[in-house]
Amino acid sequence: MSKIKCTDNTDNIDNTGTFCNTKFGIVNACSVANKTAILSNYIHSEALDVFVITETWHENAESVALRRIAPPDFAYIDYIMECSNVCIESFVNHGGIAIVFKRLFKHQMKVAGHHSDFV
Repeated sequence: MSKIKCTDNTDNIDNTGTFCNTKFGIVNACSVANKTAILSNYIHSEALDVFVITETWHENAESVALRRIAPPDFAYIDYIMECSNVCIESFVNHGGIAIVFKRLFKHQMKVAGHHSDFV
């Protein structure tokens, strides 16, 4: 868990529009399918602003599990790992990442391209 502090502003935004006192969390989930309540409760109990989940093992952006993890005032972006022959045979898509964040954060997803070194 990390906390970035730049002012004591309780609104988490300083006079330059910079987000302050932002609380981050990260977890390697090894599948979010059966951990949605635990992960959602963790975001709430730790008052996180941004939560990064690796090894989500989800199939697509409309994943029910990802929607259940994100509290009502949160959004998420995700990236799934391309399915290999192993995943097609086992019906499990290992890999994947999701970033769950408060809706007040502006965001834009940029694709960096495909890197075969990581597959």
